[in-house]
Amino acid sequence: MRGKQLDGHFGQCRSFSVFVLDPGGYRWLEHRAAPEPLAGETDEERIARKLSVIDDCELLFVSRMGLGAVENALARGIMVLQQEAGAEVIPLAEGLVRLLRGDPPLWLKKALDRARLRENRRTAAANSEE
Repeated sequence: MRGKQLDGHFGQCRSFSVFVLDPGGYRWLEHRAAPEPLAGETDEERIARKLSVIDDCELLFVSRMGLGAVENALARGIMVLQQEAGAEVIPLAEGLVRLLRGDPPLWLKKALDRARLRENRRTAAANSEE
């Protein structure tokens, strides 16, 4: 059930399912393949390349993730939300939407603010290219 469950450690992750969330709901955006490890690559380099695939994401659900990878994700502005292995993604997304519809916790408000800022920057960059 790849893409529907949190089914492994971040280090062995082969792909990411990317969703868009807002108070109106959620929608699946796309599937992204994680890069294959390179010969001679350090753990830090492997983690950095894997996180670069989701650099535009604000939240990351994982079942397990090492401290170094968590710190790297946080430094990139990606909030790591650890859940039980086997947890289904859709109920997790629905839970975030419910939080967004009410009074979201501060960490979720900050994630939304970062997402809006990134989107505004992308829009401004696209408009300046025209």
